Amino acid sequence: MQLADWILKIMLAKTDIQTDPSKEKVSLKDSILLLGSCFSDEIGSLLVENKLYALVNPFGTVFHPLSIVQLLKYCLSKQKLDLDLLFEKEADIWLHHEFSSKVYAESREKLVDEIEKQIDSTRAFLQCSSWVILTLGTAKGYLLKKNGKMVANCHKRDSDLFQSVVSDKDLIVNVFAEALSLLKDKKVILTVSPVRHVKDGLQENSISKSILRLACHELEASFSNVHYFPSYEIMMDDLRDYRFYKKDLIHPNDVAVEYIWDRFSNTFFDDSLIIFLKKWKKIKARLEHKPLFTNSKSHFTFLERLLEDLDRVEEVNVEEEKSWIMKKLERIK
Repeated sequence: MQLADWILKIMLAKTDIQTDPSKEKVSLKDSILLLGSCFSDEIGSLLVENKLYALVNPFGTVFHPLSIVQLLKYCLSKQKLDLDLLFEKEADIWLHHEFSSKVYAESREKLVDEIEKQIDSTRAFLQCSSWVILTLGTAKGYLLKKNGKMVANCHKRDSDLFQSVVSDKDLIVNVFAEALSLLKDKKVILTVSPVRHVKDGLQENSISKSILRLACHELEASFSNVHYFPSYEIMMDDLRDYRFYKKDLIHPNDVAVEYIWDRFSNTFFDDSLIIFLKKWKKIKARLEHKPLFTNSKSHFTFLERLLEDLDRVEEVNVEEEKSWIMKKLERIK
């Protein structure tokens, strides 16, 4: 074998992660709530872009499984907001340790009001949802020393205020089991985020991911409505190359996300949804087209034909896209 052939063989070598098609299928009519790490944002944004009805991390990104469960409890059991975790970050900026920094207000009262409104709207969405997708990021969490409570976000406060802990598998399973018992009428997908938490070292990251994976395995075995999707394994074994990471060598790049999305789609989407996605992919590419000459006759014709094709889309609401095109046509006339 010549050296070039050997190099090509090595470059193409990969271990396929088997993902058997799920018996439970996502349809275009389903609504989906996503909570968890930033990988939920990646998959969630693709769901929304492809016209599925999804609510993506309404409280911001959350990495620790116990923090994800706490958010679910607020929505499922109407548990009162923990006021002990409110604090003033700086003048006129109030935050809460169970929510990301995107959830803030100018006063304590306004923040409580904003959070309670978001919980109410998420609860209403969850009640009508068919699917819940939960992405677990890390088993390492932080306790606020003054009261021993788990925080979802330290908000860059002094590290002396917190104690780091690694939650064990049994604790995660027990806490999750309580929430899942309230989600019996929903189909739940658990996944471990492929984003590496390397701040404390790669060995610690491996331990953390292993704990999460064991917890997911036990929960899937214990609840008939819980399904596991191996996004972490696909990244680590199927795409085991730094070509599939962003420059930080931590987050999957666009190619990796699209690959995992394709595997996810083939695992959970029903046939009619897959057919629609193929059709919508072509339309979406045309919607994203950037013409060289925006006022040309050819671009006007292009937009008219695109509008005609959108008129023929019956599966989803495309009024927003049609309105956008009509405004462009008016400017060209």
